[in-house]
Amino acid sequence: MQLQDLPPELLTHIFSFACTDTGATGRSLSQVSRYIRNTSATVKLQSVALLGRQQFLKFATFLTSNDMSNIPYTRYLYIGGQESESELNEILSAKREGYAAANAKAIAFAKANPGRKHAQQLQLLRDEAQLILDASGSAMRLFGRDAARAVFAILRHVAPTLEVLYIHVNEYVTRELNESGLELPRLVDLTTCTGFPLIQPQPSRSGRVECALVPCPTLRRLHIVETNEMWCDTSTFLGAQGITHFAPNLVSLRLSELGQDEDTAVDVASSMRFDIGVPGIARQSIVPLPENVEQVVLKPTSEPDPECCDGYDETYIYHDLVRYARRLAQKSERVVLLQADKEAPERDYLLREWLDKANGRLWMWDVKDSLGIIVIHLSAISRDGHKSVMKGIYYTIVF
Repeated sequence: MQLQDLPPELLTHIFSFACTDTGATGRSLSQVSRYIRNTSATVKLQSVALLGRQQFLKFATFLTSNDMSNIPYTRYLYIGGQESESELNEILSAKREGYAAANAKAIAFAKANPGRKHAQQLQLLRDEAQLILDASGSAMRLFGRDAARAVFAILRHVAPTLEVLYIHVNEYVTRELNESGLELPRLVDLTTCTGFPLIQPQPSRSGRVECALVPCPTLRRLHIVETNEMWCDTSTFLGAQGITHFAPNLVSLRLSELGQDEDTAVDVASSMRFDIGVPGIARQSIVPLPENVEQVVLKPTSEPDPECCDGYDETYIYHDLVRYARRLAQKSERVVLLQADKEAPERDYLLREWLDKANGRLWMWDVKDSLGIIVIHLSAISRDGHKSVMKGIYYTIVF
C-alpha cells in the first residue's frame, strides 16, 4: 500500500507528528503530489522557524499574497533575526568602505594643508564623509523597519492558531518593533530576547513604555532572556505595561542570562511583595505580578571574566545579583534559582528548546542545577500502587 492509498484523515494525523521541525518537512510534503499537498495543508506549517530578514520578508509575502481561506495553521513559530549577521554586513560593507575612504581623504587633506587657509575645503570633505555615514544609518533603519513590518504581518496572520512563540531579532529590527494592538488569542508560551512585546518609547509619542500585545489571558509561560539586543532592562517587564498587563493569567515566569543589573532580583522580589533587605532602591514603577504565578525561575548569566576591561564592576554587579536572588529564593518556595552556565550557551540553544516544544517536550530543569538551594520532594507509593508526591514536605539546605 502506498502513501496515497491511505484515507486523508489518517494521513493528516500522521503528518501532524511529522511536521514538528523548522518547516522543512511540510515544504517537502507539498512537492510529493497534489493529494499529499492537500491532505497536509492544515499541518505542514504548524511549526515554522524563520532565520534572518530574507526569510521574514519571504514568509510575510507568502502569507499576504495567499488566499486568506488557506490559513497556515501555525502553532509553533520561531523568529530568529540574530542569524542575519551576513545580511547586515552586506548592507553595511559598501557604506563603511565609502565612509572610510572619504574620512581618510579628509584626514590626509588636513595633514597636508594645516592652518585656516584651507578650513572651508576641509569642512566640505568632512561633510561629505558625514553624509555617507548618515546614509549608512538610514540604510540600517530601513533594514530594521522592513523586517519589523514583516514580523508583525506574520504574527497577525498566524494569530488565530499560534500557541508557542520565540522571538530573537537583531538590534536594528528590535528598535522598529513598535506596532500596537497585536492580538494572539491562543498564545500559551512566549520566549523573548528583544524587549518584545514592550515598545521602546518614542519622542513623538507619550514617552512612556507601551505594549504591542493586547492582554492575552491564554498566556501561561513567559521566558525573558537578557541580551545585548534588548532596548530595556528586564525590570521594565515588571512595570504597569509589562507582564501584569499582557499576561494577566501567567503561571510560570522564567528569567535567563541575568547579569546586566543587580537590582533585577530586588525588583522581582518587590513584584512578589517580598522584602529581601536591600534598602534604598525600591522603584515605584514596579507593580505586583499576576496572582496566578506559581513559579519564578531565575538563571544568572555566566560569571564575567574579572580580567576584562570592565570586569571589576561587572563582577560586583554579578555577585550582588546572585546574592539578592538567593535571598529571594529563601523567601519563597515559588522561586527557583538555577546555576549559571560556566560558558555562554551556544547560539542556537533557544532554537533547540523551541524544537523540543514543537515535539511535545516541555522545558524542565534538573534539581542538581539549583544554585545554593536544594529542594527534596518526598514521594510515596499509595496502597493501590500509584506514586504520589507528599506536598508541603521539603528539606531546604541554604549555602
